[in-house]
Amino acid sequence: MQVSLEDLFAQGTLIRPSPDRANLVHLIRALATLAGVQDFEQSPPIAELVREIGPHDHLIFVLLDGLGMNIIRRLPGDSFLCRSLKREINAACPSTTACALTAVATAAYPNRHCVTGWF
Repeated sequence: MQVSLEDLFAQGTLIRPSPDRANLVHLIRALATLAGVQDFEQSPPIAELVREIGPHDHLIFVLLDGLGMNIIRRLPGDSFLCRSLKREINAACPSTTACALTAVATAAYPNRHCVTGWF
């Protein structure tokens, strides 16, 4: 039986990219804003993340490549990652490592930085 793309979105197997849900680019722009960069628009997801993170003297960003909520949900509830989880954000789309790392470096979406894979 063939499953349609719409069915995969409806079942939650795939997550439809949306500018209204916080994603990796929003997070990087929020961190940049908190660090003093003033060139980014304040879309609602960015503003939410700025409020949630709040002002700090120091910010540390750790990226764990390939660590998704599917793995977090399998961890014991008292694990550091589960205890420290504040919210979910979506990956950039496509979610390849090359694409995501370039989004982190540029604070730009793949349709702007144009890196969608290693080659």
